[in-house]
Amino acid sequence: MALGAGVPAGAAMPAGTDNAVALTKGWYDFTVTIGGDTSWSRRYTGHIETGAASVSG
Repeated sequence: MALGAGVPAGAAMPAGTDNAVALTKGWYDFTVTIGGDTSWSRRYTGHIETGAASVSG
């Protein structure tokens, strides 16, 4: 799932992507890149803890 791909710094995410974490039961996995520098990227993955019961796989 590629949500918000190509969103420039300071810009807003497209409508409908704000619940992406809710749709994946609290899990997230995204990569940050810099336009013009293909050698740099950072990947962030994890789970947002809310205190509610959740599923891990």
